[in-house]
Amino acid sequence: DWRSCNPPQEGDSEFCTYQKLIGIAPETFQSIPATRWLSPKDECVWAGVSCDESGQVRAIELSGNKLNGPLPEGLKYFPFLQSITLAWGSL
Repeated sequence: DWRSCNPPQEGDSEFCTYQKLIGIAPETFQSIPATRWLSPKDECVWAGVSCDESGQVRAIELSGNKLNGPLPEGLKYFPFLQSITLAWGSL
């Protein structure tokens, strides 16, 4: 499981409280209301995703969210992605 806003499991709400990493010594997080990844909502409202005025995903910032495993192949569907930050995880 991610630290926050992991993809919804059956019965989970699509909403979550995103724990945004704001400090590393000690680890400090800011709680931000957000939408879970892979929910039916538009990607631009998913936790840690930033989009431009045209609704194109430009940045993904998920530092400190304990992500693990390989990078998802689906990232190729964000052709305008300019920045991805996944520090302090196990990818």
